[in-house]
Amino acid sequence: MIGGWRDFYRGTRGKPVALANYPGRTIFRALDVEKGGETPAGKPFKDIDDYKQVLLADKDQLARNLAQKLIIYGTGAEIQFADREVVEQLVAKSREKNYAFRTLIHEVVQSRVFLNK
Repeated sequence: MIGGWRDFYRGTRGKPVALANYPGRTIFRALDVEKGGETPAGKPFKDIDDYKQVLLADKDQLARNLAQKLIIYGTGAEIQFADREVVEQLVAKSREKNYAFRTLIHEVVQSRVFLNK
């Protein structure tokens, strides 16, 4: 299944396992999926829950990225150098409301960048 959660890769031989997603098919267990890693900033994580905590450590960065993606989606144009100030204002307003998604959307659609692109 593409995009589904898995703990191991399927193989062509090895230990057969029964999976609900594949009734009547023989699936062989291969290598385990690597669960940990390191961010580009060098912060290690051991699994998806740990990775979530690493991301949540910088809420401003999450809000900044989300604001940029909403602007790109809403305008159909990439973020320009001159748009950085507006993005930072959006992050600050979002921070005041505890990073509420609804607040971010409202602020994006009222921003100069959204209205003028």
